[in-house]
Amino acid sequence: MSNPTLNFQASKVKVPPSPNQLRFFRRSSAVIVVFVALTALADLWMRRLTVYGSTEVLGYDLLFSMTALGSVVAMIVIWTYRIYTFAEPSQRRLTSALWPIAPLFIFAVVFLLNWNEVPFHVAFSLSRPALERAAMDFKSNPSKGVPQRYIGLFPVDTIRIEGDCVIFHVVGSDGFDTSAGLEWSPDLAPSNVYHTESLGNGWYHQLY
Repeated sequence: MSNPTLNFQASKVKVPPSPNQLRFFRRSSAVIVVFVALTALADLWMRRLTVYGSTEVLGYDLLFSMTALGSVVAMIVIWTYRIYTFAEPSQRRLTSALWPIAPLFIFAVVFLLNWNEVPFHVAFSLSRPALERAAMDFKSNPSKGVPQRYIGLFPVDTIRIEGDCVIFHVVGSDGFDTSAGLEWSPDLAPSNVYHTESLGNGWYHQLY
């Protein structure tokens, strides 16, 4: 007659994961990390528009934050199940436990880049020659209008002149009651704004 206690203990013995189960754990984790990375890139791309909290940019910030948090929870659930269900070498267990750190690492990198306004300043540095050409062209011929949808990396829908200043309205930079833009004023600093950030060489980032 079999001993129930021995049968119960035998049923709790862990076995190594099968090749199909290993593929599932690896692929599901890879899909989660790639998804977080893609939402991170989308957030950084939107963050190039303005350093101010526009409604569109904040929406992408919220989407990325929720995705990163949800991914961390999903990774913890998946890898906790693996660690406590299957028998594996201690080194592989440590590697498994490190997987949930990947979404947190991506979140931390994006947070630091956004906190230091890196996406906007990189986009502006790359776009400055095109913006200066557009500003000089528009100043010499205001009736010409907006030359193109994108000027450099910035989507621009209107350009206007106020005194000696050429002002570009950047699409996606509008807040609840404000809008942000780029202003070229090489001779005189602008004064008709809520906030001004000098970008050098007569360029300013404005909140109107």
